[in-house]
Amino acid sequence: MFIKNNKGQAFEAYQLLIAFIIATAILGIIVMMISKTNSQAIIISNQKIEDAFTSAINSPVISMEKPFVVKDVLITGILSYERYEQISGIEEGCFGFIVGPGVTLQPYGVIVDKKYLKTNVYFSCGLRNMSGLPDEIYPGVSGNRPFQDDPSRECERLFCVMYINKTPEVLN
Repeated sequence: MFIKNNKGQAFEAYQLLIAFIIATAILGIIVMMISKTNSQAIIISNQKIEDAFTSAINSPVISMEKPFVVKDVLITGILSYERYEQISGIEEGCFGFIVGPGVTLQPYGVIVDKKYLKTNVYFSCGLRNMSGLPDEIYPGVSGNRPFQDDPSRECERLFCVMYINKTPEVLN
């Protein structure tokens, strides 16, 4: 039964329409706030990742024994070899990715398969002629190995590996 105003017109439908419009506006504001929060979290995550990478570069022997970790970071989009080679100043081909589920290796780097991936990221760096490297770093015909050749022989000074959504063998 509709409620009628003084003129005999039903206005309950208009009240429902106004309530729907207000609810939609509130929902839109909430979705925008969540999106903005994720964008800020990605910026902060990128900074944390770059800081951990710098630490690993500055302590290569230590990072090979106990990789530097950044816990619960949000990553998205494409991560390129070139970007990390520029940050570190290491030569081309001396940076590699080892990835787990939700991340795909590409010739230019890696791509995150989801819109956002919350994961742990590990960094290991080594020096030229370093011995005792984990098996997962050595080149292979197939699998998820980051280098074409032995990085401890091919890289002039330093090489680094970034583990995304995968725990290094050393920590297992």
